Amino acid sequence: MGVVGWRSGHDEPMLNELDVRHLQSLGDDEAAQHARQLIERLSEKLQSQEDKLQVQAARLETQAAQLKFEQARNTALSIEVARLKHWRFGKSSESMDAHQGKLLDAKTLVALKEESRAEERAQDEARSP
Repeated sequence: MGVVGWRSGHDEPMLNELDVRHLQSLGDDEAAQHARQLIERLSEKLQSQEDKLQVQAARLETQAAQLKFEQARNTALSIEVARLKHWRFGKSSESMDAHQGKLLDAKTLVALKEESRAEERAQDEARSP
């Protein structure tokens, strides 16, 4: 006798405790009703898991954008430290060339745009039901 069904852990009828003989002894209407209940519960559980997955994906996307922004900010701060050292100590300390300055400006702009997009997506998701 095999166990058929799914155990939900709730106060619902335990479909997993129905064995093959019991299912065969049920009339077509009862078996169909049990099958519909099982399909309905599985569909609800699947939808719940899909909803959770979407929330996690949105959170991950936002965190990735924040990480990129923080990395760009760290780069900007490192370049600023180099600029200040150069100003204070002259060429004997770390120095920054024109290419580094342009790179900093480009990375900072990209990071700010990505952060703005991530914030807009988060606000849109918060507004949607």
